Amino acid sequence: MSQDISVLEDFIEYVLSGIQPKIREQVEIFMPQRDLGRNKANNSLRVLFPGTVVDFFWGV
Repeated sequence: MSQDISVLEDFIEYVLSGIQPKIREQVEIFMPQRDLGRNKANNSLRVLFPGTVVDFFWGV
């Protein structure tokens, strides 16, 4: 299984190596994100939820 993961990581690096540097940088930002959304108005991708969530109660 670890060999399969290594092959997959090598393939991802190969695909990324063929992308222009500025585009590659943007792709690498989105790769670890789970919650992406597309803005249909301008056809752009955005992160739907931030990496941190805050939950608090203001006590009186």
